[in-house]
Amino acid sequence: MKRLPALLGLLLLLSGLASGSGLLLFRTQALPGGVQLEWAAANAPGVIRYGIDRQDGPADDFDHLTSLTAGSQSRYSYFDRHTRPVAADGSAVTYRLTVHTAAGAQAYLSSPPPAASAPLDSCWHLIKQMFR
Repeated sequence: MKRLPALLGLLLLLSGLASGSGLLLFRTQALPGGVQLEWAAANAPGVIRYGIDRQDGPADDFDHLTSLTAGSQSRYSYFDRHTRPVAADGSAVTYRLTVHTAAGAQAYLSSPPPAASAPLDSCWHLIKQMFR
């Protein structure tokens, strides 16, 4: 029974790799002047491009920000200068990364964490992010 979460995590990773997306990491971070998006991709030769969209509130539609052509690098990033990590209504801004392949598209969501009031809060948030 203790191995079930590890097995489920492995199956999730393998299903992502089998779908051709090969996405290993997608995170957002609030910085002065905007939000930094970073993602890491496994060697996925079928990936054509990455699309980045932003949702400013839960009732809003996603707005397309940019598309990046997939290359040979394993890490990508984008800095969104035109937003704050919290929408006007107090909800978190949500980003969508769409991985476009010849077989279709797979989307992933991320929201920047709230600013930590103390270093311990920041560490705890990072630990929780790793196990999502």
